Amino acid sequence: MAYTVISTLQLLSAMIISIIMVEYFRQYQRPYLNYWAKSFAYLSMFLVSSLLLSYLSTQGLAYHSLSMYAISAIKMVAGFLQILYLFIGCYALTKRRSDNNINENLLVIVCSIFAMVFVSIYAFDPDGALIRHIIRSSSRYIIGGLCFIGAAIYLYNTLTLRNSGQALVIMAFLALGTEMTVLGALSMTQYFELLSPLVSYHGAVELFAYSVLGLGLVMWLLDSERKQRQAIRNRLNYLGNHDPLTGLVNREGFEQAITQWQSAQSQQEDKLKVVLFGIDKFKRINEAGGVKQGDEVLVSIAARFQNMPHNAFAKARLTGDVFACLINDSASTPEQLERVRKTLSNTIHLANQSFHIDISVGAAKLEPFKSPETVMLNAQRALQQAKEAGGARTVVFSDLTPEISNTIEIENELRKALKNQEFILFLQPLYDVNKNDIQGFEALVRWQHPVRGVLSPVEFLPYLAQLHLMPKLDIWVLNEATRLLSAWRHSNAGKLSLAINLSTDGLNDNDYITRVVELSKSLGRDINKLHIEITETSAMKSIQSGKLNITKLHDLGITISLDDFGTGYSSLNYLKSFPADKIKFDHGFIKEMLENESAEKILRALVPLCQNLGKKVVAEGIETQQHLNMAKQIGFDQVQGYFFAKPMPVDVALGLLKKAM
Repeated sequence: MAYTVISTLQLLSAMIISIIMVEYFRQYQRPYLNYWAKSFAYLSMFLVSSLLLSYLSTQGLAYHSLSMYAISAIKMVAGFLQILYLFIGCYALTKRRSDNNINENLLVIVCSIFAMVFVSIYAFDPDGALIRHIIRSSSRYIIGGLCFIGAAIYLYNTLTLRNSGQALVIMAFLALGTEMTVLGALSMTQYFELLSPLVSYHGAVELFAYSVLGLGLVMWLLDSERKQRQAIRNRLNYLGNHDPLTGLVNREGFEQAITQWQSAQSQQEDKLKVVLFGIDKFKRINEAGGVKQGDEVLVSIAARFQNMPHNAFAKARLTGDVFACLINDSASTPEQLERVRKTLSNTIHLANQSFHIDISVGAAKLEPFKSPETVMLNAQRALQQAKEAGGARTVVFSDLTPEISNTIEIENELRKALKNQEFILFLQPLYDVNKNDIQGFEALVRWQHPVRGVLSPVEFLPYLAQLHLMPKLDIWVLNEATRLLSAWRHSNAGKLSLAINLSTDGLNDNDYITRVVELSKSLGRDINKLHIEITETSAMKSIQSGKLNITKLHDLGITISLDDFGTGYSSLNYLKSFPADKIKFDHGFIKEMLENESAEKILRALVPLCQNLGKKVVAEGIETQQHLNMAKQIGFDQVQGYFFAKPMPVDVALGLLKKAM
């Protein structure tokens, strides 16, 4: 009776632990959880078989009968497989192996054959009851015990950062291994008579040990996932503010440094200059030696950049060939900047080749109450002026330079363009990564200039943002997108989504939100086909009001996409809190993943994490077949980029859709 009660409790405990492991596997998709779930499932099968054998024996069924042999075979195979899966689960966790790295089927076959050999010895001999029982019991006790002891020793020697869960698992393995080995040894020696009193305690010991083991495995899992998430979070925080190639601060970190200085210095008279350093004709280096050699040149320049005078700080790499820093105004006269420029322009020697480097410098004053965007734009103008003048020179922006009249002219033209609706939409298709069919389009705005023709966004969006005219353009794009969706309703494009971009100012514009509410009524159920994309930088700059408005849009049924993920703060906290349905990874990640192992590892960690949070994941900037193949391997849901199609007029995009269908 005591044996039946203890075995039943063992069975319930094993089943509960198996169910817990299955649920954790569904949540985390870790191979070792699958192994552990199978281990405790086989333990449950082992215990069910044991109870059934015990019951049938009380009913007078002989152990050497065919029925009892079949049940004993199931019991023996299940017992060995339980040990196998428990061991390889821990091995997979310590080695971080995937399913493909462990030949599971081969191990199962070998283990099953091994078990069948033991269960078949004296299987049908009526006079071999004692030796049959000894062989079946002692084989699993000794082999299982030695495996558990070996697993405990292996884990103790392998794990460097031990936690409470790992300690419990090691102790449970050691206790089970010692107890099973002793019982197995006694069953094969002249001390066999000592086995009987010990066996009565065996079930209770195993019940306690397996419960401790299950608890330890769960604690180990949770601690492992916590550490992995923390490592990802730390890496994301670093990438959010640093350039992975050079280790310098990136644009976001540089702008944060400007904002922090302005906050600290708002009551003081100190002045700084934002200084940009651009490599002249850098494209020729990439063309001559390839992108990898170009990266080596950039790293060498970054090393020189780090050794600049101590009064330079917030040293950053803004784009491919543009570096930046902040320098005290009194120590950054044109003559001083020219000396720094010449120092950076020395020849760089790499392996068997030398590169003569010319640097252009553009600088602009940074004052407490002047917006960072304005100062950066002024510094960029100065750098552009230096390059247009032939390069290898220094230009300091002045508020009296002729460029200001050009800005006023552009402002007048943009206000006129908004009034006369000179803007048009181009569409770029979004593809399903596996089916390779069009899922929707992203609407990208162009300026149909009456004199200069079709202009790309980089030629007018910065000015619209500076003039705070972006909300007007956002509303125009919203109206056009709604009109297109309504027109598509009864066509072959009726099932497709249409994504539009929303600026930081537009996100906080109440008129925009009101207009969305109005248009949602006309779209009705088709409102879910309207996708609004918000960059992560915009989301974080408006973290309170922006989140409120994003929630309002989301509640209307609009799909929210977090665009350019990986270029800004990249925080898992707001990834969970912002109601985004789709995450679009920046094209910079995609370009780097073929050459930068860190970028690939980050993507392999983040993509399933985003998907586990219920979000679709999109890869932007797919330009080659290699990019597409890697995107498929990593598990992206959708892709877009020049490899499929460049942005095109609406009628051309619809023509492409007809061909695809």
